[in-house]
Amino acid sequence: SALGNMAAAASSGFAGMLPVTHTAGPAGTGAARRIKAIVESLTTRKGLNLRLAPAITQAFDGAELKASDYAKPNKLSKESAARELRQAVEAGLLQLVKYPQGEAGFRADPALLRAVAEGLGQTVNPAQALTPETIISSLSAGQSEGTVTIMFTDVEGSTQMLSSRGFTLSHEIMKAYESIIEEKITEHAGRRIKGLGDGVMVSFGSSRHAVECAIAIQRGIAEYSKQNPERKLKIRIGLNTGEVVEEAGDIFGAAVNVAARVAGKAKGGEILVSEVVRNLVGPVAEMKFGYRGRYKLKGFPDRFRLHDVTAIAAPSQTAALPSGDGFVGREQERLDIRMTLDRAATGSGGMVFLAGPPGIGASRLASEVATEAARKGWWVLSGRCTEQDVAPLGSFRDVLAAAVASAAARPLQDAVGGNGPLLAQLVPGLRQKLRGMAHPREVPADQLREHLFRAIFEFLTGCQGAKPLLIVLDDLQWADDETVLLLRDLAERLGGSRLVILGTYWESDLDSTRPFTTAASRLLRRRRAQRIVLGRLSDRDVEKMVAAMGDTPLTPVQVIGIQAATEGNPLFIEHSYLYMAESETMLGGGGRVQASFTEEDLELANSVRGIIGRRLERLSEPAQRMLVAAAVIGRDFDIALLEAFGELSGHELRDAIDEATRSHFLRTAGADRFRFSHDLVRQRVLAALPLPRLQAYHLAVADTLERSYGKSANERAAEIAYHLYQAGTSADAVRTSSYLAIAATNAMAVGAFEEALRLIERTLQLLPGDKIPERAEALALRGQAFWGLGRNNDAKAAWNGALGRYEELGDTKAVAGIHARLHGIGADGAVAERPKAHERRHDERAAPEPEPVEPVEPEPAER
Repeated sequence: SALGNMAAAASSGFAGMLPVTHTAGPAGTGAARRIKAIVESLTTRKGLNLRLAPAITQAFDGAELKASDYAKPNKLSKESAARELRQAVEAGLLQLVKYPQGEAGFRADPALLRAVAEGLGQTVNPAQALTPETIISSLSAGQSEGTVTIMFTDVEGSTQMLSSRGFTLSHEIMKAYESIIEEKITEHAGRRIKGLGDGVMVSFGSSRHAVECAIAIQRGIAEYSKQNPERKLKIRIGLNTGEVVEEAGDIFGAAVNVAARVAGKAKGGEILVSEVVRNLVGPVAEMKFGYRGRYKLKGFPDRFRLHDVTAIAAPSQTAALPSGDGFVGREQERLDIRMTLDRAATGSGGMVFLAGPPGIGASRLASEVATEAARKGWWVLSGRCTEQDVAPLGSFRDVLAAAVASAAARPLQDAVGGNGPLLAQLVPGLRQKLRGMAHPREVPADQLREHLFRAIFEFLTGCQGAKPLLIVLDDLQWADDETVLLLRDLAERLGGSRLVILGTYWESDLDSTRPFTTAASRLLRRRRAQRIVLGRLSDRDVEKMVAAMGDTPLTPVQVIGIQAATEGNPLFIEHSYLYMAESETMLGGGGRVQASFTEEDLELANSVRGIIGRRLERLSEPAQRMLVAAAVIGRDFDIALLEAFGELSGHELRDAIDEATRSHFLRTAGADRFRFSHDLVRQRVLAALPLPRLQAYHLAVADTLERSYGKSANERAAEIAYHLYQAGTSADAVRTSSYLAIAATNAMAVGAFEEALRLIERTLQLLPGDKIPERAEALALRGQAFWGLGRNNDAKAAWNGALGRYEELGDTKAVAGIHARLHGIGADGAVAERPKAHERRHDERAAPEPEPVEPVEPEPAER
């Protein structure tokens, strides 16, 4: 049984202990365990049957053994028992004591005492008598014991490899093998105990981490062999879990011996584990256990049930995730995140923030974590906050849209439940996938946000099914108010879920006025989130990153130059390398070859933006024009929209995109969709544009979006309004204010009252004074937004302003509606009735004047 094997691994047959003549030996419980582990190791090392270990331990403790006593609990004949005890004598562990009459006895040999003392790390003095009492009394205080998972690796055919491939090549192959082993051990929180010639012994505090490490090692070896067919090798791996004793950095015990024997039963490229390990790991999505049978392990009386381990192929959604090529370092950070994921997989979710200066690699680390999680069977969704003023909850709209797109209709309907109309405000595609959706329920405005946030959480956890869910949110430094409030709400719900939110933000660019600044501090202070601050890469990691980036080698001096100039910032390193690799004067092919930076290069290297700018200048003119148009559109764009923009088209456009992609300014983000490799690249492109040209581009983008969206333009009003507003006086003020008002209405429908107020203020700024109906509607919207936030006096002031304009227009129906709202507030600002969500009453901010005096020219946000 599983418990039987677990007991065998931990106790190794001590149930068959011989009767002892004295009631209590000198060894206490803790000392007995340590000595037991040493004796077990000695027994197997001498090639004896492990069932002798309890008897030898009793002999160490002062007992005299008889063959008849040893035979009975082990179900042996007296002759067989005597033969096994004599083998222990021949091994130098026992002494034979003959008597004139009666049965011979067996006592501890002095060599046994010395071996136990040495195994416990004690210095043996030949001049002093060695007894069990002296050994136990001087046990090292540095010893410890506990339950761990032990892994043994072994190279298949290592002796034959040396003879067939020669010493030099064999040595290089073994170095590569050791490098892979060490890397994977570090990544999975293992501890290398010792090398064993062509293998290693490793211990883990977690059985799951141990098996994951074994899988990662086999993958790494397979990939190395695939890339180097002439250096192909296979290794076998065995794992077992049980109690061990640690002494002087080494570990001892039956569990160690079992692990070594299990590895010996494996074939090349195979992972075998004991049933103890299999039961402790439990059912996991990313690996499969196959029962191999009951095996006889040398030195153990019982058979062990062994299982092989195979990795399950990654799910289909991982195809869109970036590969790990060129990624270096961050082992500790990945381990910290992996611990959070492990807790979430068992029902204790959490929130983790990756922070650091721009270009430090937070987004790349998040991508690596997402790729690994997806490979292990996690459901991974992602969203991104943008510097542009798009619709509220933009990053979560991406997350929800991806969830809707990947879910089948029946489970999607179950996950949506009665929240369909509310969620469809964020994901219009939900209506197309679920026909016959019910009409929205009436929800008071002050409860709308609570209902929406609960609906989002229930939908995501309902869709995930049996898989744990990882949500990656990039660039939270630009999160809008509604996104921040949703994060705060989710942080309170994650504890009992199998959901992890992994967010990234630029710590050095956190504006104290931005919503996320206060929210992050609050979440960290209340321990609802964990923050991991990313520091610079080490010089060794910089060297590894540069070496992995391409075929163009750098001299050691050049590498040192990059290390010094970039201060370990990965984005800076990447563009510094590319800048040097592209320079004929620096890397051959030109008139001179420099060994390091010139003064001009060092001056450029003071800023990653400077390096990016110099590299952008080297692009062809069509590629530069394409990047400008793409940068105005946003961080992400698709070819169809860029082509509709009209700057370039056909082969010329695709050639320009290919050039920018090869230069690492763009990367693919789906079918015919691209993304700037980093927002610093996009910012640098925009920084070179004069204001009039930038405004003209924004207007052209707004026109293109309006044409492209057609009848659905109102659903994307926030995006169009953003570009029209950034176009300044180039755009028609009435047209801009119209889209701003529609965007405000859309924001109110999802409870984004803060965003609605900001859009309404811009609407009132731009509307000419003679547009009385439009101004009246905007003031009415402002009142509804204030009312949704509970700012009743501000709502009353806004509605009084709207009332005067409706009276001027003679709109009796609107006047009656405003009077009803004012009556609902009352003269003292008390609320008599809350507005319903479908009436579009919503959110907050500092109360402005009832109406701006005159339009104000907007200042573009992207300068």
